[in-house]
Amino acid sequence: MIRKTGAAVMAAMMFMALLSGCSKEALAFTKAPRSISGSAFNNASKIEDVSDLNKTGYVDFAVDTFGKCCSDNNDNVLISPASLLFAMEMAGAGANGNTLDEIQTVLMKDRDNADTLGYAAAYFELLEWKGCLRVANGAFINEDFEGSIYKEYCDYIEYYFDAEIDVTSFDEEGTGKINDWVSRNTKGMVPSIIDSPDPNEQLMLINTIAFDASWAHKYREDDVLKDSTFTDADGNKEDVSLMFSREGVYIETDKVTGFIKPYESGYSFMALLPKDDSVSANEFVRDFSGSDYLAALDSRKSAVVESYLPEFSYDYSCDSFKDIFRSLGINDAFSPDAADFSNMSDRDLFISRVIQKTHIEVDKDGTRAAAATAAGCVTSGSMTPTETYEVRLDRPFIYVIVDNETMTPLFLGTVNSVNS
Repeated sequence: MIRKTGAAVMAAMMFMALLSGCSKEALAFTKAPRSISGSAFNNASKIEDVSDLNKTGYVDFAVDTFGKCCSDNNDNVLISPASLLFAMEMAGAGANGNTLDEIQTVLMKDRDNADTLGYAAAYFELLEWKGCLRVANGAFINEDFEGSIYKEYCDYIEYYFDAEIDVTSFDEEGTGKINDWVSRNTKGMVPSIIDSPDPNEQLMLINTIAFDASWAHKYREDDVLKDSTFTDADGNKEDVSLMFSREGVYIETDKVTGFIKPYESGYSFMALLPKDDSVSANEFVRDFSGSDYLAALDSRKSAVVESYLPEFSYDYSCDSFKDIFRSLGINDAFSPDAADFSNMSDRDLFISRVIQKTHIEVDKDGTRAAAATAAGCVTSGSMTPTETYEVRLDRPFIYVIVDNETMTPLFLGTVNSVNS
């Protein structure tokens, strides 16, 4: 189900599971650690060079998940695959057996389980305090569940994902504490993430991403063409403001044209315009793949690009990530009979729902965005430009916010209507 949300820039994901028994002797995280046999994180270490993250299969995960969100509507869509990755990896660190294999194969199909955890940890460190981006992780433990979660697991997510560990009551007071943490780590852009914990929830893993970036070269007032027109996915004409600028990187494949517009510190906005002007952006994305994304990156060349970008903002919410992940190959994690999170706790857990909420604001000054992902576990080379191109985003298009070092997507979105 897709629905409109509030005005905060955020992505939120909830994991919930049901408790169905005991399988190991538990250790509260306040006690001495013990080794957990078979754990992928026993062999995991942070990858030193994360620049080849695009070669791990993560882009396939990001683009395939994006495509599934665009599969049955022509609404504006926005997801944060990075936020999904960090929340899933914190959960994956506590998984074992086929549950772990399925999670890691979907997230990075071309790497083994330990490498996938290592890449995620390195990617988190790269982004954590990079310029205009702030990424944070937290683990909130129900005080009734404290004795059932392993210290070694908590130590791992604390060390590699800088997760803040907190034991709290899962009641109205605990809800306030969780929401205050989210608000603080998103600079107030996400004032809250939950109304109240599920009475069966025992653990909530939360990732937040706050993005607030100015353009490297801001638009001047006379660069904003206020009497412009955008043709939406239904063919309707919308009155918009188009922002004109000359950019230095042009993209063209057999499917798209586009450009890259840099922010001030370490990030860029990549716009992709389908060559087929008869389809909506969502229709286009349904057949867009990770290989198509990488082809667009490979096509980059130095050129003068006369670009026209509309001012826009919108909210998006999707509560069907459980079904999306199942369609991508993660099944056991959602099954009370098959899920194996035995490297996290002595209690049998499974994930019951996954939700994400997002918001985007793009204007002449820059872009504001934030992401909050909560996993609640209930017990069971430089060239001188010589060519000139024009890319006019006055009809449905796709955009990606990337970090310049890896060129992997932090946010993926479609604009089918500017005035929706």
